[in-house]
Amino acid sequence: MKRFAPLALIVTLVLTGCAPKALEVTPGPSHVPAGAPVAVSVAEPQSVPSSQSSVEPSDAKGSQDRADKIMDLFLKSYDRTDFNEFSDGTPHQAIKEWYLKADDKTFVIILDSEESTFWLANDFLERVHEQGEIEKVTVLDSENYGASRTLADLS
Repeated sequence: MKRFAPLALIVTLVLTGCAPKALEVTPGPSHVPAGAPVAVSVAEPQSVPSSQSSVEPSDAKGSQDRADKIMDLFLKSYDRTDFNEFSDGTPHQAIKEWYLKADDKTFVIILDSEESTFWLANDFLERVHEQGEIEKVTVLDSENYGASRTLADLS
């Protein structure tokens, strides 16, 4: 049934008159006379914005030294010095990178797996927002899906 879903969608669009431009056929000559010039156009590739995440990991970054100090606060809140000290299966072990955005109020954590981004973002913000002076935490998983939590979410 899954194989026929895209076909059924296209047939439905065509039958309802909502066909995308790519499916429309413009009538033209069935052949080109010999020696006639032929115009060829090549479409420029366009980047498609991702609708999966509202986070842009390539944003300008703030101080990495300050980000490291905030991450140390988080580890110390658990009496840990390293992510490997957390139990197996926790999102803490999946943390592979972190940084502050240029506003120095948004902390970004990148995981190397598909762990619970919402839970980790909430946990991180609750534990370090006062000492770390941050207002927002965004956690992205290995597929670039993520969750963001702000101080307003803690209320």
